[in-house]
Amino acid sequence: MMAQYMETKKQYSDCILFYRLGDFYEMFFDDALTASRELEITLTGKECGLEERAPMCGVPYHAVDSYLSRLVQKGYKVAIAEQMEDPKLAKGLVKREVIRVVTPGTITSSQALDETKNNFGLLLNEDYESDRYGTALFTMSELQQDFASYVDKMQVGDVSPAFVSQDANGNTQVVLLKLKRRVAGHRADMATDFQLIKQRALQDKKQKELDKWIVQHQKSTYIRISPDYQQCDFRYPGWIKK
Repeated sequence: MMAQYMETKKQYSDCILFYRLGDFYEMFFDDALTASRELEITLTGKECGLEERAPMCGVPYHAVDSYLSRLVQKGYKVAIAEQMEDPKLAKGLVKREVIRVVTPGTITSSQALDETKNNFGLLLNEDYESDRYGTALFTMSELQQDFASYVDKMQVGDVSPAFVSQDANGNTQVVLLKLKRRVAGHRADMATDFQLIKQRALQDKKQKELDKWIVQHQKSTYIRISPDYQQCDFRYPGWIKK
């Protein structure tokens, strides 16, 4: 496994490599030293055939966005190496590939984008009911009406004229839109969309298991919530005891 890691790291030497192992993204060697310092997480070690244990630290996959945000805000690039097959079905070493490199211009999570900082122009889908929530993908119906009126007439690569609009908080803003990609609408089928359907089904299953686990453990778990956030609407109600 470490040979596979080192080969991947060689290709992304300028990034901190988040290497998926089960339910965690692990970091090793200098990446682990940097991440443990910047993220204030525990540094451990792993036997890998060297005289000394390799420095190692990790973050849970379901909370990765907050850690990515903190590293990107500190100026780091992060390469995410994902498991490309089910470990239970893999024959030998699980295949892993870097699926994206996260920088301030590519991060799209709602937890990671900061409206007070330069995010290099990405428009974030903030529709909680959408499957595309937290990404830079939209259906036409999910766009603001004034945005949609421009996008509807644009071709890929086009840039709209500047226009005045209002954000969700009622703040006035001057907007330029560039259409990076357009996907033609179609009915999903197993022949052409198998990987997407499989990924979505797996994500739904993982989320249901996570929801179930949190609800089961919520009453016996203590967490500290900053007073600044205690009035927020939580996905799992009941954290604040009256």
